[in-house]
Amino acid sequence: VDLGIITEQGGTIAFPLAIFAEWFAAHSLVAETPNPVEIVSDPRRLDAWHDAIVVAVGTASHEAASRILAPLAERDPALASKVIEAGLARWSLAEDVLPPPAQDCGRRLR
Repeated sequence: VDLGIITEQGGTIAFPLAIFAEWFAAHSLVAETPNPVEIVSDPRRLDAWHDAIVVAVGTASHEAASRILAPLAERDPALASKVIEAGLARWSLAEDVLPPPAQDCGRRLR
């Protein structure tokens, strides 16, 4: 708290910079807490978690990102596409993201 990275407001911690909140929220999503299905089923929650979802998709493994994106893609494929594009453009740590081998892609589509 003394460094100013987090603050305390009424007994609750807060992050003065939104990027910290988004980063930690993204890690929470990867750990499936909260459940992504619960987030996408509530438009207000989805709006509040949007940036964290973008960070998670850009930084998580393919498997973790897929678990987060699957319920979103079922509910709103266009938004899922925009999240993927933003996540990879802004947050991807890899210079070139190569797709999995063809057989693996086919298995994942089934």
